Amino acid sequence: MKSGVWMLDHDSGYRDIKRDLVQRYGKAEAGRIWANAGQRLEGLCARYAHLPEKTKAHTDGQMFRMAALYMALREMHPRDALEILEHGVEREGRKVARLLSVPLRIPGVDRLMLIVFAKMLETSFNEEAGFCSVKHCITQDEVRFDITQCPYCKYLTEIGCPEIIRFSCEIDDCIYGSLPGLEFRRTGTLGKGADKCDFCLRRDVR
Repeated sequence: MKSGVWMLDHDSGYRDIKRDLVQRYGKAEAGRIWANAGQRLEGLCARYAHLPEKTKAHTDGQMFRMAALYMALREMHPRDALEILEHGVEREGRKVARLLSVPLRIPGVDRLMLIVFAKMLETSFNEEAGFCSVKHCITQDEVRFDITQCPYCKYLTEIGCPEIIRFSCEIDDCIYGSLPGLEFRRTGTLGKGADKCDFCLRRDVR
């Protein structure tokens, strides 16, 4: 298994956060926070090494990285922990949205995006990955479904960080909420106390 520090260093979103830490606390303290987070990440990945690979794409690849950094900050700089993480999530969401927005300005790519979105639901957000969903509409004009079970809620709660589940919801708003030619609607999420995450991504024909 790669070291926790290696995993954080090779994730562009976390490299940006590391630069924020250097500016805020100085290089030495940022290094201590990073080492703490890396050690925690290794521990989380080892603790849940038994999970299916598709679930680990979400745990090891995403949520445990966020949780490890948050836990390190919560220990060392508790007043700043949520603010730093929230800023990092928002920045990463805006970055992804900008990248997706470029091809979406080409006619017809909005339909292709919906096909890709539906394919992601089938391959990466399925039961093997820890999700349960109910599909309502899957077409080239609209993808609408409910998530009724989410591993982000399950595992972030298990490891003692339920307060950061919301960031996994909010990054969707940052990414999909501003894409040209598409309308993203969601009235609630499991991570914020609703009984489901009701996703709807459709072509904006206005």
